[in-house]
Amino acid sequence: MRSNGDLARRLSAILLVFLPLQVLLQHWCSSQRFSSTRCDWQPGTQMPADNPSEEVVIGGFVSISLANFVLETFMKHPQPLWSTYMIPKNYQHILALAFAIHEINTNDELLPNITLGYKIYDNKFDSWRATQTTLHLLFRVNGNPLNYNCEKTEQVLAVVGGLTSQNSMQMAHILSIYNIPQVSYGSFEEALSDNIQFPFLYRMTPNEEPQYVGIVCLLQYFGWNWVGLIVPDDNNGETFLRTLTPKLFESHICIVWTMMIPRVSVHLPNKLLNQKLEPILYSFRLIEINVVLVHGDKQSLEALYLTLFYFELHARQPHHKGGCG
Repeated sequence: MRSNGDLARRLSAILLVFLPLQVLLQHWCSSQRFSSTRCDWQPGTQMPADNPSEEVVIGGFVSISLANFVLETFMKHPQPLWSTYMIPKNYQHILALAFAIHEINTNDELLPNITLGYKIYDNKFDSWRATQTTLHLLFRVNGNPLNYNCEKTEQVLAVVGGLTSQNSMQMAHILSIYNIPQVSYGSFEEALSDNIQFPFLYRMTPNEEPQYVGIVCLLQYFGWNWVGLIVPDDNNGETFLRTLTPKLFESHICIVWTMMIPRVSVHLPNKLLNQKLEPILYSFRLIEINVVLVHGDKQSLEALYLTLFYFELHARQPHHKGGCG
């Protein structure tokens, strides 16, 4: 009989091979199910399983949509739903996970006599949502209250995901309590490499130090010594500046301006977001520069996209001629 540790290590190695594959599947089974609230909860209340033959479950956490938060003033009825828009490119993460599980289950030599299942959740680039979905995977998916496993028929073996660093950290704090391994495929935060604080978190992203050296060499090759920097307003952006700035100065490359771009979040109202984007838009207008280094993930680059969109709209506005007299 294999131990859970051996099984988790073998599964992690298999996922590292199959996750990068992007194969279009006909469909995938959504696992996000919600049970009605009951005050008279009884042990044994369970949600129906996706597949009764599943012995262990892999939790897949993706971020394929962004929600637009509306600041309520309570002067009128609040909006029942948030407006969300999809990020089609991130759908590949779902396809890769579904393909990996399918290949494992159809190959008798990988995990014989074990059937894997998966449950996929959308965190919407939000750490609060990551906490909610993680707890739902561990307990609520079978109708159990939080921190209770009553007559559970399936075992959560590992978790794949946490696209952003904040989501990965939030999930890791919960999963480490129950010794559940987590494979993160998109988090570049160096703090996640701390094996003491995150003992069950495994990063698939490589070390960024060689990338910094490559950036400096590329700027020197083309003779670009007058550049601007745009980084996310978080720990990842601060680490990037702290590491790259000395290397640029040593190579006699001047940094004209540095902008911290906000992260688009469901908890950031549009008015506040626009206020944070105005300084960046102002720099684009007044400071002539041809080379800009941009560092960030999908969530922070959404704010940059909005900035460039507003800049383009302003550039296309017609200039009114002054009247006579």
